Formats: sequence, C-alpha cells, structure tokens
Amino acid sequence: TKSSDMCLEALETGKPYPIKAMWMQTNNAIANMGAEPQRITNVTDLLDDLIAQSVALVGKPVSLMTKDDKIRAIRFLQERKAFLVTKSSDKIAKFFGISKYSLYAYLSDKDLAAQEQEG
Repeated sequence: TKSSDMCLEALETGKPYPIKAMWMQTNNAIANMGAEPQRITNVTDLLDDLIAQSVALVGKPVSLMTKDDKIRAIRFLQERKAFLVTKSSDKIAKFFGISKYSLYAYLSDKDLAAQEQEG
C-alpha cells in the first residue's frame, strides 16, 4: 500500500521527520511494500538492468547476436541514457564483445539510424 512506501521513505530519508522507533502490529509495513515498483538505488545495478533489457529487446544471447542486433541493443542503451553512467562504455563494449571504437561507430552511424527510423 501507499502507506508502506511512505513509511519506508521516511526511514530512508528522515523526511518529513526522522523515525526513531516504530511499533507495528498485525502489519509489517517494511515487508509488505507494494505501491511502488522495486527501486534501484545503485548505479551499477541500473546499468546491469539496462543491459539485460537491451538483450531481452533483441531476444537472443550476445553470443548469437549479429552486428545489427548489437547495434539495436546499443541504441536502446543510448535512448535510455546508459552512457551517462561513468565508465559505462567500457562495460558495455566488453559485454557485447566489441571494441570501444566499434561501440562509438555504432552510436554515430547516421545511415543506420535513418534505416531504423524508416523500418
């Protein structure tokens, strides 16, 4: 419920006031969180999650991806602003088994971007 999420937020942030003690009876607000989706608070976890989403978008493991598949996955990551995370290009290039040079080439190829928008 929403009150469970508000309780957790107050525990994490101390707003609107710090919680020093809590009495819970017949309901565990922390264990029964439900209104908000699971939050990712670690940037590394966020990048890993975005990479997993890009692989799911393509629908095959990296070992079976063609160049076009990898470009599609990398463009997805670009749209989701994954490259704003520090050192993300190193991690993404390594994950897809390509060089950083290839990664940047995939991101900057205007002809491929135009083909994707037409198709």
